Amino acid sequence: MTISNLLCLCIGRAATHMFLRLGVSAALAASVSGAWAESIRDLPGDPKAGAIKADDERCRECHGDFGEVEGHNESLKIPRLAGQHPAYLLKQLRDFASGARKHEFMNRVAADLDPQDAADIIAFYVQQGGQGRRVSNTVSNPDIERLYRDGDAARGISSCASCHGMDGKTSIAQASIPAELIPVIGGQDRYYLEEQLLNWKSGARSNSPNAVMNTALKGLTTEELQTLAKYLEAL
Repeated sequence: MTISNLLCLCIGRAATHMFLRLGVSAALAASVSGAWAESIRDLPGDPKAGAIKADDERCRECHGDFGEVEGHNESLKIPRLAGQHPAYLLKQLRDFASGARKHEFMNRVAADLDPQDAADIIAFYVQQGGQGRRVSNTVSNPDIERLYRDGDAARGISSCASCHGMDGKTSIAQASIPAELIPVIGGQDRYYLEEQLLNWKSGARSNSPNAVMNTALKGLTTEELQTLAKYLEAL
């Protein structure tokens, strides 16, 4: 049982949420740092257990039953989890728990989440690809397609496809980054992608290995990143 669920039994769910908002999350983040430090590759998840835990931890309220974004997502910017690499998602939760990745709500959630529970929930969600309602429009933009495929040597911009694959779903291992830590981005929600791309560019997000994403995107314009997000969602 997680700390959050224990508190709910003792003082009620509403009081628990208020308690966490008042700063307990910071203490929890410190307390779980040791547990999250274990290798993410050594933490296999159980999707059957994850289906139950996704209810217990209220993951379904945002991520749905199938890990797909359902409905308008412009304001919430919730990522699609279905079909993502489990190791990548587990690393993100570890980074949320430690504060290496900033998101007020997810920092609280991850700090209160046992690593094994996280692995189980992720195992459940990544297997749900194709079961949710997902609407994508075909986007044709030769300039952005070329930029994604080939990069722009004149501006020192690397090819996106060299890591993420031509389809955005076939991660390619790099010298210091295993393929499972390179996310699937083809078919990802464009509003979520746009926010993350802009955050990488600005430095608001900086938890990629060796700051590779900050370096890769710093030469792209805001308009290019917005168009790239739309292109990627349509893959």
